[in-house]
Amino acid sequence: VPISFIKELKNQETEEGKNVTLRCELSKAGIPVEWLKGEQTLLPGEKYQMRHIVTILELVIRNPVPEDSGMYICVCEDQRTKAIITIRSKTRC
Repeated sequence: VPISFIKELKNQETEEGKNVTLRCELSKAGIPVEWLKGEQTLLPGEKYQMRHIVTILELVIRNPVPEDSGMYICVCEDQRTKAIITIRSKTRC
């Protein structure tokens, strides 16, 4: 059975400093995926946290800033789902 995304990533918009969680779901559990921002592979660390809960995949972007805006992609074998994240800068009065 070919693997597919049964829930795709969704575009999101938020203010800087508020964590963003991208979530998608695969048709099969235990399949490795790769997260990208544009063409750049993302690695877990202080900025990005990847979670894999059975078939649900999550990417958490911590303390995002406007420069974190862009296209985020989850790749699994020959399948991919993508979303555009927009981070608004806080307006100061």
